[in-house]
Order: sequence, then structure tokens, then C-alpha cells
Amino acid sequence: MPVVIMLILAATIPYEELDVSVVILFYIAFLSQIYLISYHYPMRLRQRILYVFNHYPPADYPKLYPQPYDYYAKEAQKGGLRAFRNINFIIIGIGLAVLAAAANAGYSPSLQGGDEIFVMAYFMLQICPLIYVELANAKLYKRMREVQKGGVRKASMQPRHLFDFIAPVYVGIAGFVYLAWLTLFIADRGLNGPWTGEVYGTVFGITGIHVFYGLMIAKHIVGKKVDPHQDSEDRAKATGFIVKSLVFSSIAMNLFITFSILADRYDFELYDPLMTSIFVQCVAALGIGYVLRVSKIDAINFNVYKKDTASE
Repeated sequence: MPVVIMLILAATIPYEELDVSVVILFYIAFLSQIYLISYHYPMRLRQRILYVFNHYPPADYPKLYPQPYDYYAKEAQKGGLRAFRNINFIIIGIGLAVLAAAANAGYSPSLQGGDEIFVMAYFMLQICPLIYVELANAKLYKRMREVQKGGVRKASMQPRHLFDFIAPVYVGIAGFVYLAWLTLFIADRGLNGPWTGEVYGTVFGITGIHVFYGLMIAKHIVGKKVDPHQDSEDRAKATGFIVKSLVFSSIAMNLFITFSILADRYDFELYDPLMTSIFVQCVAALGIGYVLRVSKIDAINFNVYKKDTASE
């Protein structure tokens, strides 16, 4: 909702007040980015992990903490999650310091564009703690699979298809906005002369991201379970979250890069930092935000992690 409000406000700014108003909107958007990505989502994730530790301890749910993760679970409560919180607070401090310095220097976005790189660089810093958590989860699941080898399993024979997890209309929208961007980009850059390395790099780079998204979706739909103990219903829910998140992120990415082309064509690069901040918040909201919002801990079947429980 704040993103929608900022877009509406940006569209109603009188031309003679454009510079000052865009700067104010950018500061608001950047503050929102700091709060959302470095405080709101990390603290919700931290609370979620603590809830699991407190309600599903290693003594009662040993399969959730394969050796040596029963030890790491205790250490994570003492130091790991505290460090995760403190690192995010440091990143918040960096963002606020940058914003204060910009305000003190009377910063305003360049009419030639390019300032969005600083917003994107800060976003990359913001997601580092979240990437670390994902890598830690990957190591945990890998250890689970190693321990599970040779154990008793129950397999679900029901085939899984893409449209079991997402409505066809969203896939159609994703395909349409990608083709719209590609058509606009080629018309803007590729028809006025020979294709340069930049043109080839952009086309293959963006297309490669979509291919990667597609492979990730296929892996989660038809590949082996990441968590060997997860039951079929929970796996279907988790797969649905991932599929929707990737498809929605694809739509947001294509809309953003389409806007970037239009900004270059019609000389309103002044909006680039503002729109970049809005874009990265959308990415966060459609990624970790979506999962935290719809994936409820108390709806997950943790009985599969108890001792002597067969995995599905």
C-alpha cells in the first residue's frame, strides 16, 4: 500500500515542483526500504526461527536437528540470532547515515540518471543477512538428507504440474510483460543500428534470469524434496509459495526494466532512484514477505520430525 501511495503522489506532482517533490518522495521510499528489508522482515524471520526452537526442541523433534545441528540449535538461540539481529541494525545505521548525509548535502537525483546504482548497492547489502540464513538452511537440509539415507520413506505418487500451484493467468501475465519488454527493448536499441555487446548482454542476461526462474520452478515441482522429512501437503504448500514468488518477481522485474527504458526515452531519469527503491521493496515483498505472510508455522506438520516417524 505505501508503494501504491508513492506512485500516485509521484504521478500528481506539478512540473514546476518536480525536483523538490521527487526528492521528498525518494527519502520517504528509502526510509521505507530501510525499515522493510532491514528491520520488519528480518525481525519476523528471527521470531519465526525462535518459535520453532522453543516449541519444537531437539529432544522431542530430533529429525529437525540432525547431528551436529542439535548443538547448533542451542548455539543459534544464544548467539546466531543475536548476531543476525545486530548485523541488520548495523545495516540500518548505514542506511540512515547515508540518508542523513544526502539530506545535509542537499542531494537531488541527477537528470542524467545513474543514481539508482547506489539504491541497488544498498539493497544488495541489505539482503546479505537473509542470504546467509538461506545458505544455513541449505546446509541443514543437506545434512538431513545425508542422515535420512537408508531410512523408511513414504512416497506420494500424485503427479505435480505447474498449474497445480499457480493460476494460468499469472503465468500468462509474466510471459506477456517479458515479451512486451523484449519488444520495446529491441525496438529502442536493436533496430537503429548493429547490435552491440550491451544489447546482446541485456537480452541474454534478462532472458537467462527467466530461464533460471523456470528451472527453479521445475526443480521444486518435479525434483527431489529439499527436506526429506516434509510431508506431501506441506511440500505442495511450500512449492506453491516458491512458484508464486518467482512468477510475481518476474512480473515486477519486467515492469521495472520497461520503466527504465521509458525513462531513458522520455527523459525522466529523475525518477530512477525513487522507482528503484520501490522496485527492490516489491522484490522483497514478493519474496520473503510473501512467504512470511502466507506460510504459517502452526500449519506445518512437525510430527514428521519426531523419532521413528516415516518420511513421505
